[in-house]
Amino acid sequence: MAILLVDDEIDLRDLLQMQIEIAFPEVTLHRASDGREALEILGKNPVRLVVSDVMMPNMDGWELMVEVRKRYPSTKFIVISGNHPHEHAKLAAANGDAMLPKPFRGQDLIELIRKFL
Repeated sequence: MAILLVDDEIDLRDLLQMQIEIAFPEVTLHRASDGREALEILGKNPVRLVVSDVMMPNMDGWELMVEVRKRYPSTKFIVISGNHPHEHAKLAAANGDAMLPKPFRGQDLIELIRKFL
């Protein structure tokens, strides 16, 4: 079972990786810095869950979610973003599974991941 963590902020990505690996030692964790890199990884590796930030260069999290839904419809998707009302509409339109508003506690992310695994 694998998770793909997508965020262009390396310090946050490192922190989230550590938390995920501690909570789910049996899970393979892939990392990407933007949506384009994430799609390359998804093309080579079966992934059960994508956890992605929204604001990233090249391809943002919303665009990535739309592509993941088209190409890998059974892959679950958690988007990490600010808690703006229009983002809930985007989440619904892209058929996302969950949104985690910033700021959040690491435990909040772990609980969401547990729900989808």
